Amino acid sequence: MKKTAADIEDETLNPLYSGLLQQDSGMEDLVFSFMERLPSMYDEIALTHQQKNWQTLTKLIHDMKSVGGGYGFPQLTEVSHRIEQALMLDVSGVTCLIQELEVLCVRILRGANSINPGQQQA
Repeated sequence: MKKTAADIEDETLNPLYSGLLQQDSGMEDLVFSFMERLPSMYDEIALTHQQKNWQTLTKLIHDMKSVGGGYGFPQLTEVSHRIEQALMLDVSGVTCLIQELEVLCVRILRGANSINPGQQQA
C-alpha cells in the first residue's frame, strides 16, 4: 500500500525509539552516537541520490541497512533493503523510498530529542 503525503506527515509527528536502548540502557552512548551521525548519513544519501550516483548510493544504502537494526532501528534496515532492491530493479521508485527514509530519520531524531541519555523510554 502506497503512503500518502498525509500519512507521511502524520508519521513524522511520532518519535521512534531504539529497541536496543529499550532492552539495554547500558547501550546509551553507542545508540546516541549513532543518532548524532544519522543526519550526516542521511544527507550523504540524499545528495548521492540527487546526483544519480547509483553505485555510491547502493553502497551507502547497504551501510544504512547494516547498521539500522544493530542500533535498534529495524525500520531503517527494512526501508534500506527496499531501496537496495529498487536500485537493482528500477531506480524510478527510489525517490519515494528515500523520502520514507527521511521520515524515519526525522522520527529517530525526535525520539532522541525527547529523552535524555540516562533516561530510558518506557
